[in-house]
Amino acid sequence: MKKLLFIIISISVFSCSNPKKEETDKIELFRESIALKEKEISQNLQKFDINKGNELISLYTEYAQTYPRDSMSAQYLFNAADLSVGVKRFDNAISLFDKVYKEFPNYEKNATSLFMVAFVYDEHLKLKGKAADVYNEFIKKFPNHDFVDDAKFSIQNLNKSEEDLIQMFKEKNSGI
Repeated sequence: MKKLLFIIISISVFSCSNPKKEETDKIELFRESIALKEKEISQNLQKFDINKGNELISLYTEYAQTYPRDSMSAQYLFNAADLSVGVKRFDNAISLFDKVYKEFPNYEKNATSLFMVAFVYDEHLKLKGKAADVYNEFIKKFPNHDFVDDAKFSIQNLNKSEEDLIQMFKEKNSGI
């Protein structure tokens, strides 16, 4: 009787699928679908399809929402933000870069994400006050980052026109 009970329990344990394995398989399938969409887009860069770009943004963000603790979530959100700039969805880009910055403090591009929030405000939305605030926050939080000089330069030149900047560079270069 004990042997029969052991066999029944063993069969029921082994016949039930492994939930950890199922989750791993789902993650792998999701990553593969993202990789396929990335490949599809990268093969047609000369005829970039904004709709496919938006589909990839959706895949990236859905992945990060579904698996927020997964090691790829921060990278996918960063990619979604970057691609959002490319498809001129600037508010979405800011939201996603900000999410990466706030929710993934240990991510290697955390500081870059904050810089990109300022950059999008500055260059694309022309919201110079918000850009200055975020550039200053970036400088304060990451004083040794490679982009600090860029942030300082941007703050100094926020209210200059493109013509003023061109003239400034010409004058600087003529003195060399």
